[in-house]
Amino acid sequence: MSRLVTRRSVLAGSFALAGATTLAACGGGSGSGGGSGSSGGTLKVWAWDPAFNIYAMREAEKIYQKDHPDFRLEITEMA
Repeated sequence: MSRLVTRRSVLAGSFALAGATTLAACGGGSGSGGGSGSSGGTLKVWAWDPAFNIYAMREAEKIYQKDHPDFRLEITEMA
């Protein structure tokens, strides 16, 4: 059962990252409009558990980078 929880946790982290990235892409800026540009970006996140949160973020980053190769995730570990 703990393996199932781990998979769900990774999936939940993936959805959280995708949602955060979508919101970040729609955020304000000095650009000329919508978030359909091809330039890459960096998303900064804070996480507190290397075995859970940080692992999930790294896995989600790999999945997202398949469609967005210029994307980078900067994770700050909170103790």
